[in-house]
Amino acid sequence: MSGKIDFHSGLGFFRHRVGQWNVFTLIRDAVKLSFRSPLPSIQFSLLLPHTILFFYLAQSNISSPSAWNAFLFHQPGQVQAPGVSSLLGTRLLQAILSLISSSLVIGAVLYAAGSIYQGKKLTFFEVIKLVPGLWRGLLVTSLVYLVPTLLLSFRFGLTTSVFFYVTSFANPPVPVILAVLVLAIVSWTIGCIIAIMFSVANCVVCFEKEYGVAAFKRARKILHSKWGTAVGISILLFVAETLLKVVLFKGLKESLVHGFEWQHLLSTTFCLIFRSYLLGLKCISWALFYFSCMADSAEDSTHSLKESTASMI
Repeated sequence: MSGKIDFHSGLGFFRHRVGQWNVFTLIRDAVKLSFRSPLPSIQFSLLLPHTILFFYLAQSNISSPSAWNAFLFHQPGQVQAPGVSSLLGTRLLQAILSLISSSLVIGAVLYAAGSIYQGKKLTFFEVIKLVPGLWRGLLVTSLVYLVPTLLLSFRFGLTTSVFFYVTSFANPPVPVILAVLVLAIVSWTIGCIIAIMFSVANCVVCFEKEYGVAAFKRARKILHSKWGTAVGISILLFVAETLLKVVLFKGLKESLVHGFEWQHLLSTTFCLIFRSYLLGLKCISWALFYFSCMADSAEDSTHSLKESTASMI
């Protein structure tokens, strides 16, 4: 090779072409990449069961909210409804299971996408064999992401409650309303920034040796000159995911009210399959974004994935 600018990726074009990806070309190439082996096998073997798991959790939350209401609106001195403690334990177990499942799925998709990018041919079983080496790093990174996310969610929920409380007055104070809106916008913006950093940090875990807080620091450095592209990717994927969720949960609520009919079953099945594909496409897009940043900064990110994975076990 005459230099890094001539590096030929496994996608069929040169390094400088990768570094010039914009939002739309990156999503387009991510769609093309999603149909290359072993990613279709990962979608139906891992992503689809993972999506069904989340669908089941959402269904249980929608169909039986009474215990949650008894817990959330419990008054001092009032006897709580039976089963609240067991419900909290069940929800905690579900959260842990979801976190583990998400780490395994993200690791499999990112590793497979990285392998294809580097021109390596791996089978589905080879990817599954290597993913456990990434699991610990992805799980620790997810826990690091979870802490500020929960704090921001609490702050946003508190701000929303204050907003509705203040606006319930006959003559609500305008300065207080503006202050609450500013706090809500700031919290939402910080949450979006952390979410973008988390997506890139997962790529750092898979393609480098950093994880946890170090992965977030590395992600911030990678994003230094690519924030515009990262925000564009997030917006496009968020819109598609939100529209799909609206259709999916609308069908779910109708099914809970009127009972499952074949039309609801067919549409729900299609939405779940497409939802699992969209989740995989999201991971692939961030993997290509990571390699685009590496190519644009002329850093060498083509080290052996197997060596990086083995070092984390």
